[in-house]
Amino acid sequence: MTLLVYVYLNVRLVRRRLQSTIVSKTLSMLKTPAEKTEEELREEQAAKEAHSRAVFLTVAGDIDDADEAPPDNVLFVCKLNPVTTDEDLEIIFSRFGTIVSCEVLRDSKTGESLNYAFIEFQTPQACEAAYLKMDNVLIDDRRIHVDFSQSVKRNGGRFRVPAKFDKSGGGGGGGGSSRGRDRSRSPRRR
Repeated sequence: MTLLVYVYLNVRLVRRRLQSTIVSKTLSMLKTPAEKTEEELREEQAAKEAHSRAVFLTVAGDIDDADEAPPDNVLFVCKLNPVTTDEDLEIIFSRFGTIVSCEVLRDSKTGESLNYAFIEFQTPQACEAAYLKMDNVLIDDRRIHVDFSQSVKRNGGRFRVPAKFDKSGGGGGGGGSSRGRDRSRSPRRR
């Protein structure tokens, strides 16, 4: 799960790098591998990795198309205190610019906070300013983490969480069975 969260949160950074290197990538594609510099090879590798991450998010159902860019004006805020409300976040983040929507995601059955939110700003500049100033800030006695949203889908005016990441649903699978074995011992050789 840690790898999935890492991929989920870092696609935007890689995509920006990819978009800025499209022209240089096109020129470098005309060269043979022996003519490419080390930096060009690294950029080409980064572009391939960004594309494979985007394809993974497409397969996971987070984005519709691998070439789809994430929104520039939406922040993902996590590690929230369960008592933090939409209104609290809207008041705190409104100093950076006009907020179009602010939603703390909640369990569909119990209504309890899932401890993260999406905040949509009117402009990307306001979003970036909030990202730079609000990461690692204390809100309701919790140190929050702020990042750019990577795979937000709108569903009926509300942000949608892919079912496999929604804590409210059943499933989840068990951790397997050790079947009475002590895992700390090495297996016997026969």
